[in-house]
Amino acid sequence: MQNKSKKNIEHHYLTDADAMSVRTALAKFVEEVSNASICMLSPNVFRINTKDGCVKLNMLSSSGCTRIAMSFKSFAISLWHKLMKTLTRCFLLRSAAPIKIKDNVVVESKPETKAKMVADVVLDYINNKVDNTRLIFSDKAIDQALNCSFRYTKKLESVLHRLNIAANVMYVGQHRGKSLHNFFLKDVGLPVTFNLSDTQEQKFGEDYDAEHGGRLVRGRMHVTIGSGNNEAECMSVHFIYCEDCKAIVITRCGAHGRTAR
Repeated sequence: MQNKSKKNIEHHYLTDADAMSVRTALAKFVEEVSNASICMLSPNVFRINTKDGCVKLNMLSSSGCTRIAMSFKSFAISLWHKLMKTLTRCFLLRSAAPIKIKDNVVVESKPETKAKMVADVVLDYINNKVDNTRLIFSDKAIDQALNCSFRYTKKLESVLHRLNIAANVMYVGQHRGKSLHNFFLKDVGLPVTFNLSDTQEQKFGEDYDAEHGGRLVRGRMHVTIGSGNNEAECMSVHFIYCEDCKAIVITRCGAHGRTAR
C-alpha cells in the first residue's frame, strides 16, 4: 500500500496558449492557493509546492502550440487537481501522447566548462560591470557568494539579470497597479516565492536577515535555483525592494538557510 501511494504519475497536454500565458496562470495559482510556492529549475521548468506535495511542470513551446508535461507522486494528486482547475480556467488543454521533454533553455546536463564562480557573477554587479545596475548586495550576501560552490552559474546570471530588470522597472514605477506575482512572473519572467515557511520565519529568521542602511532587513522574497541538498547543485537568492534606494537589495546569495533543504 505504501508503494502504491508513492507511484509516479505523468500527464501530457497540448494548448494553443504560449509559454507566457502558462507562466501567468502559474502566478494566478500561487495567488489563489495559500502556502503555494514555485521553484524555477529553468525558465521553462517549474516545481510547484504546497502542503499537498509537489508537481513538476515542464513546457516545450513552438509556433502556435505549447506542450505541458506534469509529473508527481500519487500522494500529490490533490495538488494536481487544484493546478489543473486554475490552468483550464485560463486556457484550453487537450490530452496528448507522452514524449520526452528535455529540461531546456538554461538547464545543463553537465557542469559548465570554464564557468564563472558565484563570486565572479556577484562581483560583476558590485564593480558596475553590468549596465544599469540597480542591485545592491549586503555584506552577508557577498560573504555567502564568496563561499558558494554552486556550479551552474549561468542560471544565477539569468536570475540576477531578471532581478536587475525588475529593479529598473520598479525604479520608474511601471510595476504599480500590478500584483507582485504577475509582475515578476509575467513581466520579468521570474517565478518568485514571496514568503518564508512558518518554521523559517519563526525559528530561523536570522538566516534571512542582513544589514542595510543601518538596520536589519529580512529577505522573504526569494528564488531557488536548481534542486537537491547538494550545495553545488542548488542555491537561493533572497531579496527586498528598498523604496529609499529604489533598488533591489540582495540579503542572501548562496546555500539555503536552515529548514530549506
